[in-house]
Amino acid sequence: MNKILALLLTPLFSLLLLQQEASAQATPNHVYQTVETLNSQLEQIIKANMLAIPDAKTPEKESRKPRHVYQKARTIYSILQTYRKLNGLEARALPNIPAEAIKPAEVQKLVQQTLTDTVDIARLYQAPLAETTALPDGKKPDDVYVALTRTLELLQVLDVPRQQPNDVYQIAATIMNVMEEIAQARGITDYDKASNIIPGKTPEDVFKQAGGMLDMLRIEKPLFEMPNGAATYTVPKTPITPQEANEIMGLLLADLTVVKRNAGVTTATQYAALEGGKNPNDVFERISTSYLVLLWLLGE
Repeated sequence: MNKILALLLTPLFSLLLLQQEASAQATPNHVYQTVETLNSQLEQIIKANMLAIPDAKTPEKESRKPRHVYQKARTIYSILQTYRKLNGLEARALPNIPAEAIKPAEVQKLVQQTLTDTVDIARLYQAPLAETTALPDGKKPDDVYVALTRTLELLQVLDVPRQQPNDVYQIAATIMNVMEEIAQARGITDYDKASNIIPGKTPEDVFKQAGGMLDMLRIEKPLFEMPNGAATYTVPKTPITPQEANEIMGLLLADLTVVKRNAGVTTATQYAALEGGKNPNDVFERISTSYLVLLWLLGE
């Protein structure tokens, strides 16, 4: 009986209780609470590794919807799985992107799994388990998105390999797959499925192409209608990194899943396979080809 009572008093039990919030009633407040607890747990792991916790940056908030937050949470989940593998733990597969409109409950479920997987790492390093943070009030998806930016900062301190062109190519290939699904649903077949590889491309070129696609999605057209409109973005200072290129393509992919649904495609979106040996030239080819398909859709 004493053992049961001891368990009830541990932070771990609080974390387990937190998982019960993954329901249709989950709100951005619940998701924010989970992300903040996740960040606290990562800080405990950083301390256990005798590393310094970085000062929190204050990125400018932009309007985000749950679909954008979900995509950022997927990126973090993928990075964490790499860290688990490096520490001898099982690396779990990324879930598919649901065909239905993303709600806070889907984001909560993914972030909770990320927290659970992080607790496994904390045990490895004998780091204290984090206390569950208080449930906040008045949080929006924008706030959760910013909190997840902090999660990425903390993961970088732990020497988790940063996203490389192979990772960016994976999301670019996924975007192209989605574009092909949309085109097929609209009866468009007369388009190039590949472009020429142009040497000398950089993450900045990739960022601009993805940004151009987001700009097109803001044009008034029934196919492009989506809650809150296409994602806005801020062009970062150069040189633009693969991580920044990956982030804007995550926003783009999130919005394209809405276009896919508008086109009548009702299947979940599966990530393309991760391939090796890719560079910015390969990434630019995929995103440029997707750009051309979007032009076809715009002119139909």
